This record gives sequence, structure tokens and C-alpha cells, in this order.
Amino acid sequence: MKPTTDNNRGNFFVENSDHVKLLQQISGRSIDDLEKENPGLLVVKGQFKDDVQDSKIFSLINDNLHTENIVGFIGINDDSGNHVKLQIRSRFDKDNNNQYFFQYMLQRVFCPTILDLQIDHSKENLFEFFLAILFPHYLKSAFRQGLFKKYKWFHHNNPDVKGSVDIKRHIRQNIPFSGNIAYTTREYSFNNPVTQLIRHTINHLEKRNLLFDRTTEFRQAAQEIANYTPDFNSRNQVQILNQNRTRITHPYFNEYEPLRKICLKILRHEGVALAEENKTDKIYGVVFDCAWLWEEYLNTVLEGSGIKHSENKTGKNAIYLFKDKKSYPRYPDFYSEEKGLVLDAKYKHLEKDNNALSRDDIHQIISYMHVLMSETGAVIFPYQDSKTESDYKPVLIGKLKGHGGSVYKLAMKIPVSENFSDFVEWMNVNESKFIISLNEIINEK
Repeated sequence: MKPTTDNNRGNFFVENSDHVKLLQQISGRSIDDLEKENPGLLVVKGQFKDDVQDSKIFSLINDNLHTENIVGFIGINDDSGNHVKLQIRSRFDKDNNNQYFFQYMLQRVFCPTILDLQIDHSKENLFEFFLAILFPHYLKSAFRQGLFKKYKWFHHNNPDVKGSVDIKRHIRQNIPFSGNIAYTTREYSFNNPVTQLIRHTINHLEKRNLLFDRTTEFRQAAQEIANYTPDFNSRNQVQILNQNRTRITHPYFNEYEPLRKICLKILRHEGVALAEENKTDKIYGVVFDCAWLWEEYLNTVLEGSGIKHSENKTGKNAIYLFKDKKSYPRYPDFYSEEKGLVLDAKYKHLEKDNNALSRDDIHQIISYMHVLMSETGAVIFPYQDSKTESDYKPVLIGKLKGHGGSVYKLAMKIPVSENFSDFVEWMNVNESKFIISLNEIINEK
């Protein structure tokens, strides 16, 4: 199938009837349910958002594909050997061959130490590159829980018996009796199939010059993995892959499960060519929630400005609708009580039509402004324009009655560029202009 975009409003018709039957398997289903049921599907989501799991990849209505905020690629197999692969790109990347905006947000959020990475978007599969960007983030998140350990069986042959005697091995090795006893112990070990899988992934990316993270935290994690896998052998990769087919369900090491998934995808070359079929999983792929990614990207732009980013998974930076500070916690995307400001990140086209803001969008930001007694509220959205020098000024939606306050639309301009280096350069300029515009509406009381 040819690629489509997120939020395509149903203008993508699926002509192949076999493809329709396959796509119906996941049509309208939440990505949370799909991820739980399909170990081959990786959903990239942050630790602070709890609404991503309710999103749907797409709905199929009268053979028309209706996408939402999800981008990525997904493959579906059935028992008859039929197969379909669907690639969904960001609608804010106008060029079908390039995904500079999506790539830039991904790098800012997951690999902020380096932004000058180059890739031939037309010849190499983008998702191999994106998986390589994600890998260090998942490794560091898992490593903060400690190095993964797992029970292993150890076979000994000495006089100091500490486990179960292995009669058959003892007879084979110690007759005539020489003083040794063959026995087996079950002990925790850091050298196990999971750490070996991580080691293979690091080795694979290193050979392909796709290890981008230069932070001390990542280097230390990679070094410790190497220290505890002294018997690593690159030729036993297939064996290690087979040993890592099952989920990691240990409640303490829960961050290792998404790391396991991404390692398998990198080593199985799922990102190298979408044309290569994956026969091991009926539903597989990597998907991202672009609305969440847009919000996390804006958080990197606003860092150091004194504007808070709510974390509803941890309860950090919550506001409360009632004075007891216990009832009805709410989580604005961004706010500052000191600046009298509430910001709402919207991954929508809002440059021409205020009606694109839903009733709930307006009610939400007004509620937050009322509770925080903020004088300024703004909806932040991406706006792509091929005119490099043009600016999109803040637009006043209206002044509120009652307690007062002003609500604006504020655009982050997305450039159109022929190469990624120029795109990064113009994004840096636009981010600076965005901060200036934000300060203007804050000071316009």
C-alpha cells in the first residue's frame, strides 16, 4: 500500500479487498489493547501521558481509511499468507520523500545531544533510523531500574556441593570417583538472554554507525552491559533472538519490556525494508502518537522559561479545581502562575479557522485560566509555510467576560526545506521567534 498521513479525514481509499480484510482486524481498536495482545507492536509513548493508549491507529469505514494522530508503520499477517503493510506519515511533512518535521521532533525529544544527523530519506528506510534514535532512550530508562537479572542454571563439578546433585552427569564425569560431585544451582545472573540481546543490539548499531547518544549515562550503561556479558558472540544472534520471544513481566523491571521490543525490531531488520515480510508476528510495527510528541517537543523549547509541564502519571505539577488541593486534579499542558499563563498544545491545523478548535478545547483552557486566575491563555499549533521569511503573528481569539483574560492562537512555524541541515537551522530561528511572540502576549495585559 502507498503511504498515507495522520488525520487524513478518510480520503484514503483501500482498493485491495484482501487488504481491507486484514486492516479490519485492528480498525477502531485502541493502541493500548493492540499493544497488550501483540508483542510485535511497539507503541512509543511518554511516561507522563495517560491518554495515548486511548488513541486508535485508524478506522476503516466503507473501505476508506480514517487516521488519527498516530504515525509509524504497521504490518498485518493472516494464517493464509496474506500480508499488508501500512505507513502513516505526519501531515505536517508535505514532502512524501522526507519527514524532516517528524524526525526533528523525535531527535529533540529522544536524542537532544545531537541534531545534525543526516539520512538519505529517499533510499533508506526512515524507521531503522528512528529506531536507532529511540534505542538509547529506552536503554537509559531501563538501566535506571538496575541491570536486568534473571535466574539461570549453573552446572558445577567440585567437592563443595551447594545445590541439587546431577546423578547422570556425576556418573559420566566422576567415575571412577575423584572427589568431585556434579551438581546444579539456580542463581540470579546479570549475564542472561536479555542483557545478551541488548549487547547484540549495541554491536549491530555500532557497526552501522547508528549509535547517536554521546551522553555519559548511555556510555556507562553500554559499558556495564559489556562487562557482564563476557561470553558475547556475534554469531549466536539467532539463538539470542529465539530466547527473547516472551514478554518481560517482572514488575520491577517493567522498563525492560519496551527495550526488548525495540532490540528485536532493530536486530530483525524490521526498519530496513517494509517490503520484507515479518512472519513471526501477525501484527507488528512501530507507532508514535504525534500529538504527544508535539507536546514533548514544545517542552524542550520551553525548557528554562519557568513554565511548568504537567506530568499526570506522577501527579507532578497538577492543579486542583477546589481549594482543598485534593479534589479533581487537572493537568494543563503548560502553565505558569507567576506569568499568569496557560498554554495548550494542539497538533492541528489552526492557522485559518478558529472553528478547528473544538468546544472542549475552548472550555478546557478557559477552565484552567479561571482556576489559576491567569490573564493569558494560548493554543500552540504547528504551521507549515514554504515562505521562509514570513512570520505568523499571534492571533487573538477573544477576551473573556467575567474574570477577564485573553485567549490567543500561537503558531510554531515549520519550514519547508530541501535538506535537513537547513531545516534544523530554520527551526532554531523559528523557535527563537516563537519565544519572542510568547513573551509579547504575556506582556500584553
